Amino acid sequence: MSSAAQNDQANEFAFNIHKCVELAYQSSESIEECFKHLKCEFEQKNGFEKFFSYFQQTFIDPTAIFPIDFWNIHDSLADSLKMADDVKYWRDYFQKIFNGECCTKLNVFIQKLQEF
Repeated sequence: MSSAAQNDQANEFAFNIHKCVELAYQSSESIEECFKHLKCEFEQKNGFEKFFSYFQQTFIDPTAIFPIDFWNIHDSLADSLKMADDVKYWRDYFQKIFNGECCTKLNVFIQKLQEF
């Protein structure tokens, strides 16, 4: 096999393996179904059987070394988006009550609160 063909094969393998990383962003309930879909998609391609077997035993199975709840970040992302909205709300609220004056220093912030 030529060097270019080996490089293309390695790039394809890396590209397809990265699809497994996307599982971390799926809801916990849908991960097994998404994994089955990925596995079926790559069953015909050489070199993926061992990887998917390893991945399933290590990350997907109920007895996996790293269970889904350990590595799944779907809920964490949703929670952090909610928190970002809360922070924006309070920032906007304080800007409104302080007439848009900047209160980045703690002593100025406390002084403004006391005036309020």
